[in-house]
Amino acid sequence: MDTHALVERAEARRGLHAALSGSARGGRVAVLTGGAGVGKTALLDRFAAELRARGFRHLRVRTSPLGAADPLSGVRHLLPPGPAGAEPGVPGRAGAALAALVGGGPALVTVDDVHLADAASLRLVEELLCRPGAAPLLVVATEPAGYVGALAGVRVPLRPLGPAGVRAVLRGYPAPRPAAAHRLTGGNPRLVHALGRAGGPGPALDRAVGRCLPAGPARRAAHAAAALRVGHPVAVPAAALVGDVLGVEAAVLADLLPPLLAAGLVDAAWRVGDPALAAAMLAGLAAGERAGLHARIARALHLRGLPAPAVAAHLVRVADPDGAAAGDPPRGHRPAGAGPGCRRTDVLLAAAAAALDAADPRTAPRYPGNVGSGGAGCCGEPAHRDRVAGAVARAERRLRTAAAAGRPPPVTAAPAAPERTGTVPVAAAGARVAGLSRAERRVADLAAAGFTNRQIAHRLVVTVSTVEQHLTRVYRKLGVARPGLRALLPAEPRQWAS
Repeated sequence: MDTHALVERAEARRGLHAALSGSARGGRVAVLTGGAGVGKTALLDRFAAELRARGFRHLRVRTSPLGAADPLSGVRHLLPPGPAGAEPGVPGRAGAALAALVGGGPALVTVDDVHLADAASLRLVEELLCRPGAAPLLVVATEPAGYVGALAGVRVPLRPLGPAGVRAVLRGYPAPRPAAAHRLTGGNPRLVHALGRAGGPGPALDRAVGRCLPAGPARRAAHAAAALRVGHPVAVPAAALVGDVLGVEAAVLADLLPPLLAAGLVDAAWRVGDPALAAAMLAGLAAGERAGLHARIARALHLRGLPAPAVAAHLVRVADPDGAAAGDPPRGHRPAGAGPGCRRTDVLLAAAAAALDAADPRTAPRYPGNVGSGGAGCCGEPAHRDRVAGAVARAERRLRTAAAAGRPPPVTAAPAAPERTGTVPVAAAGARVAGLSRAERRVADLAAAGFTNRQIAHRLVVTVSTVEQHLTRVYRKLGVARPGLRALLPAEPRQWAS
């Protein structure tokens, strides 16, 4: 039995005991709700053991993802063989058999993961609650946060642990500092135990986090939030960027939040508390999936006009999702004149220059082409290469001076001058691009990639006249002619994922 099941669970226990008191006057239902890993099953088992010790009869309804489609699969193990057994055609006899098991009570029925229970078994449980002159009966179930309940009853929420609760669970474990442990786990008991047993982040924590991630769109949203956390800090709210990456509106994103918030994986603003937790959330993704995710984030940041270092932090992970060794050029790096890749390298060079201007020898080598040596071999605009070369010289002088004096290298603020794309500052360009309609953006992307109007029309299955009308509006909104599109837009949408 989990000896930590009661840590910070006094309020939940009061809710269960209130339902227990009410059950003496007829059937009652209590449902433990919360995120994956917060201890719903552990508390349910602990409470059931206490009631068994007090003489309660305990009936367990079994659940499983496959059993939900099998009528009476949840109670079949409780029924005797023969006509009174769990044949789908005789639910009346099955109900009578369950009533006989409850007898004069008191009795406890538990349904762990009620959302996976088959409907026929749940109907029998409800019939037990509604019997005339029924014996004292308490039904306790567990369900995920945000689930539309299958059983009507009082909801008893379980939340992630606070710092004090994490300290209590970690006593006896060779764990990291409690404050760090709370950030690493979000207070999720399953993750706290995994961290404590392993003594720090690693495969054990990765596996535990993977078990806490929900399926479907909420899982993809969690991955986006985690990938943003391992990148460069930006001023744009995380929730807005997650919506950009997924291509969903705020209302849809709000529906995806409850299971992640309840599990302690993100906060209400879609922020992941610690980079190590973010890395664990991404550990289950294949390298190609992580690269594609960072590519979408880079594109979203670029369209919002954010600084080159913020975009570049994700572009380097497109080349090597696990993090390139310092100075290693990414796979697929293109030399000068290689076409679409050069737009990406311009961003990387600008980011490298900013890092070098700050005399940060740890950051600059992450960008491609050994820019710490002056950007040799990289494509890009001459102005960017010159800026990198000058920054290298300044950084090396500061670093040599600091080393000679035996003190840490000085760090200065990177230049605040806006990066420019063509004649339009990036911030302004991002706002204008965001103002394009979906149809205008599709046409503009293809035009920037070098497609002719006829080729665009053929690809989008529209007329050439329609393409021309869209481009006219694009030129007016962006304030550029066709040659200027390449400076404002990626050369083609897939280049960010290549």
